[in-house]
Amino acid sequence: PMINATGLTPGSTVYIRFWEFGNDNPGTFDICARSYIPPPAPGCGDVFYDPGGTGDYGNDISSTVTICPSTPGDMVVLNFTAFATEGFIDELMIYDGTNTSAPLLGSYSGTSLPPVTVASNSGGCLTADFDSDGSITNTGWAANVGCITPPSGDCVYLLRLNDSNGNGWGSSDVGVRINGGPWNYYTVTGSSNVVFIGVNIGDVIEFNYDNSGPNQGQNSYTVAKMGESPYFTSATPPASGITFSHTVDCGPPPAPPQDCAG
Repeated sequence: PMINATGLTPGSTVYIRFWEFGNDNPGTFDICARSYIPPPAPGCGDVFYDPGGTGDYGNDISSTVTICPSTPGDMVVLNFTAFATEGFIDELMIYDGTNTSAPLLGSYSGTSLPPVTVASNSGGCLTADFDSDGSITNTGWAANVGCITPPSGDCVYLLRLNDSNGNGWGSSDVGVRINGGPWNYYTVTGSSNVVFIGVNIGDVIEFNYDNSGPNQGQNSYTVAKMGESPYFTSATPPASGITFSHTVDCGPPPAPPQDCAG
């Protein structure tokens, strides 16, 4: 097994103790020690690679990288262009914050591209935690790191559009309008798209789904206030027409429908 010892200072001594319990022939073992200085975290405009860089990652890897925006108030966005790990074993987990105690946004392994991942916490940071076992390795991932400035408003809504097969929505889209104004239309060309919408308390916001494209059973979308659970989650396939209308109060989402509540 690999053991990572962090926080050591140059010139310090590390002691390793071995216990043998009731066995007169414990055998032998070897210890190999090396120092490792992790590379700096990528920033806006960089490419975020797995610990193997442009080559394969190694066995028994444990890596945690926190990516923060260079401008306060911005949000980090990860757009994956390649992804290949040992399925169900070597796993990348992405958290919405500066450490692994933050809310988990997703856990990914195998060869499917993760969706576009956007920070929604006040600091705008994402933390990526990766662990591999001691057997099969792979080429890992590459993700473009972007930083966006959320629109102004009393609060910000996130419209997340998803395609489970990663082949886009074709002519389907979600239309959004505020206070009866013009419609703005958003679609998916790959596996996902995230749209920030600035709103003010008292605004009436509407969402309309156009189901003209192919493969409707692959499409879905959600509407949420930034950093919170969704106000609305569509069916799969989504219903056609105006499927959600809401008067903005910038409060938490309503309770889900159930007996005596919601």
